[in-house]
Amino acid sequence: MSVLLAHLPIQIGTGILKSEKLCCTAKEAGVRVRHMDRQNFVFARDVVRVLVVWLLKRTSLTLMVLLSVTLAACTMSRPPAPRPTVTPLITVSPTATLSIQPSATPTSLPTSIPIPVTLSPAQVFDLVSPAVAFIETPAGTGSGMLIEDGYVVTNYHVVWPYEQARVVFPDGSDYRDAPVLAWDPLVDLALIGPLETAISPLELADGEDLVIGSEVFFVGYPGESDEYPQPTIARGILSRVRQWEAAGITYFQSDAAIAGGQSGGVLVSESGEVIGITGFSFGEGNFGLAASVLDILPRLERLMAGDDVGGIGSRRLPVSGGEQSDPYVTLKHRWDHQIYVIREPVGTRIEISADGGEADIALVVYDVYGAAPVYADDGAPGPEALTLVTEWDLPYFVDLFQYSPSSMTVSVEASHDLIPYLDLDDGRGVAKEQTIYGYLDHPGDTDYFALPLKKGETVNVLVDSILINPYLMIAQPGDPEEAWVFDYSSGGGLFGTNPELTFAAPERGLYLIIVQDVGEYSCCGYYPQQGGYSLEIREPYTGAPTPVAPKPSATPTPGDSGS
Repeated sequence: MSVLLAHLPIQIGTGILKSEKLCCTAKEAGVRVRHMDRQNFVFARDVVRVLVVWLLKRTSLTLMVLLSVTLAACTMSRPPAPRPTVTPLITVSPTATLSIQPSATPTSLPTSIPIPVTLSPAQVFDLVSPAVAFIETPAGTGSGMLIEDGYVVTNYHVVWPYEQARVVFPDGSDYRDAPVLAWDPLVDLALIGPLETAISPLELADGEDLVIGSEVFFVGYPGESDEYPQPTIARGILSRVRQWEAAGITYFQSDAAIAGGQSGGVLVSESGEVIGITGFSFGEGNFGLAASVLDILPRLERLMAGDDVGGIGSRRLPVSGGEQSDPYVTLKHRWDHQIYVIREPVGTRIEISADGGEADIALVVYDVYGAAPVYADDGAPGPEALTLVTEWDLPYFVDLFQYSPSSMTVSVEASHDLIPYLDLDDGRGVAKEQTIYGYLDHPGDTDYFALPLKKGETVNVLVDSILINPYLMIAQPGDPEEAWVFDYSSGGGLFGTNPELTFAAPERGLYLIIVQDVGEYSCCGYYPQQGGYSLEIREPYTGAPTPVAPKPSATPTPGDSGS
């Protein structure tokens, strides 16, 4: 499967354009005015000559005075120079509502559009780079930008799953344990701070009026491994503008060079205005994407105020404390998983075993990158066991699940503490004409929602996300595998990876809507990721991208048309 989207999260040890075109420039307008004045002058001169001949004959003093007035009235004059309007900058304030103030109305004619100042790349870098921060966690590195009141904005995927991060500025200012104040895993935002610093914050500007082909710059820390690195600048053009309509966010696409570690960095216009926050590569790494700061500012304000912006709660991982108090766990069906968190020093040898009796169970261990270093699944009923030797000072996730369609009890034992993790999405009830927000809490997570339907009742289901590559399935708990209905990417979306299904219930009952992550492709396979998503249950509509299910073939084949 070809994956076009890649996060740019870590460097290890992912609007419609508005344009205006005037009939002429201010200089051309001035030339036209002067040309019109000259024609008027030539006409007036001819009139004066006739008057002079008549006055010589009449020698009237009164008319001589009139001649003088006429000559004075025909003197050429240049109109006042137009003053361009000024586009105001937008700044972040944690207490005031952000808005764009209208430009002042010009007081002279002809009017003209603002002519932005064009800076050299060196000038852009000198203007912006002092407030672009290097972000480091035990999982990797990224970038961030300092805004007002000492807050640093970065991507959610740069700091997850940590409560603290290291923040370093180009002047050497080093904040070893900067608090991760809040995050928004739906649109990939996080706030660090506030920090006490004398560095001037960046002013954030509206760049959604930039025309395609405008020169832009990425500033951040791609590929950095130094303890005190300096930021990097990359130059490109605004290649395209994309819209994520579900969240109301504009994305700027540029061909400027981008690499891991740039996530959370800034996109800057040629006039030195910060217009976006970088976060993704696109088109197999040939393009970078940056979210418009104009669109994310309201969400940042709400994060500062402590609001649940993404609508999914905090979802902080229990990376320390707690222990497994009950060795038995009940799994309701094959999509019901029990997750444990492990956090032990590097080199720790951990033994884990599980026994489901006559049921077929499995154990898989994931790290924060989505890799599965060990697993236990012999494909037969009975106990399973594995040994994990920790390679990273990072959380690991133990995923216990079964292949049986019915409820069962499993006993679990481990040589070290297993911290149970409660998935708040599993088993949530949903209904038609409802949109809810879910969260794949860790790599390899499976969420399931309960939807009651009458026989013949039809619904359209859409999953939308930018942080995961979602996979959608609808089934009843006891259905055999050939009865599952699923889709990968028929629903479009910002990256064309949203799944969508139209489903008609073959009988009255409780149906499960199952959401997983297909994963990101790397050298050794697909690595599942985690992040937020929206789940929309709608009435069916004409022209849906997939046919009404469920009468798929015995061996359904996923594809653009669904299955």
